[in-house]
Amino acid sequence: MRLPSYFYSIFTLTFCAHSLVSASYVLPSLLLQMDFGSWRMGVVMSVFYVGATCARPLGGWMVERVGVRGAVTGAALLGAAAGLGYLSRNFCALMLARFLVGMAYSVVYVAITAYQGLVIPAAERGRIFGYLCLGSILPQFVVVPLSEFLIDRGFIRLFMMLSSAILTALALYALRMPHAGKGATGQAVTGVAWGSWGELIRRRETWALLASIFTVSLTATAAIQYIPNLMRGLGFRGTWFTWALTPVSVLVRVTLCAWLLTSFDRRTSFCFWAVGEALSLLLAASSKQIPWFVAAGMLFGLSHGVDYPAISALVPDVFPPRLLPKGSSLYLLANDLPPILLPLLIGALSERMGLDGVLAVIGCFAIGTFPVIYATLWRHPPLRAQTNKEARA
Repeated sequence: MRLPSYFYSIFTLTFCAHSLVSASYVLPSLLLQMDFGSWRMGVVMSVFYVGATCARPLGGWMVERVGVRGAVTGAALLGAAAGLGYLSRNFCALMLARFLVGMAYSVVYVAITAYQGLVIPAAERGRIFGYLCLGSILPQFVVVPLSEFLIDRGFIRLFMMLSSAILTALALYALRMPHAGKGATGQAVTGVAWGSWGELIRRRETWALLASIFTVSLTATAAIQYIPNLMRGLGFRGTWFTWALTPVSVLVRVTLCAWLLTSFDRRTSFCFWAVGEALSLLLAASSKQIPWFVAAGMLFGLSHGVDYPAISALVPDVFPPRLLPKGSSLYLLANDLPPILLPLLIGALSERMGLDGVLAVIGCFAIGTFPVIYATLWRHPPLRAQTNKEARA
């Protein structure tokens, strides 16, 4: 199926942004070699996401002031310079570098999210977002093995410079990417009178989107980060879950996803498949044998393969061009909160309830929450386009 030319620009930006995150997945093993204690290692890893969370509103402000190209280029270059601090073995230097690179990543991703909404026509959102979300998966198959290769072969300095190299490539590519041109509604985006924060938060659909992304991020974070831990506690390899979910997620995105998001209301599709994702968490929490964990992984891959593209496509459905920069930053801020809050929740409750008990509670919470969000927030406000067919009409 032929894809429009703008797809390749957005896909490249998305791939590079997620490559930056994937490059740090192997960092804990290197920090252990550097004799970092568990507390220092945890701080170095988490401070990236603290920086990213702090910079979400900054990303929207930069897009409004200097445009998508300027925001991506400026943030990526500053992040590349800060990333050179990874070459230090000093704890404070590493922590500061991680924080600043996290801020750069945050601004870049807000700009990419706004850019998606501005250049992808409403009639193409269901199809395009299904393929675009592959850009968030592929770095795990490219960047993670590359990182492991560099560390295993002793090329430590090259590995530590990987983040700066990715950000530099991102900045150079942003210099040549096409301008946004016309927005999702067909209106020119140059000279847009940007909307206010007050207008943004007064919209019911804003809260529907924020509640939805927070809850699905909570279930996805719990599944991806903690189901493998649960399996290792039972004496199994956690990779069984990952190996089960990844190919199913990729397969559904290149086959059924476009049809589902084109033919059905995206709000309904998201809520339906998000409930399936929550059920996969509940299934894994009650599992004691490998086949059940594999089944939970396949259900998660199937559900997440649809609900994540669906909610990504809902961002420009919900926010008109004048609100996209601020709306994108708020959307990504809500997406960031569960990875910060969940470790605290699990740390507080796992000794009393066990990790499986906490995961089961999160699954039950999500199963009940998604229908409530749909019935009370999503169902009533009309969106500009809820399916591709409506957009064409």
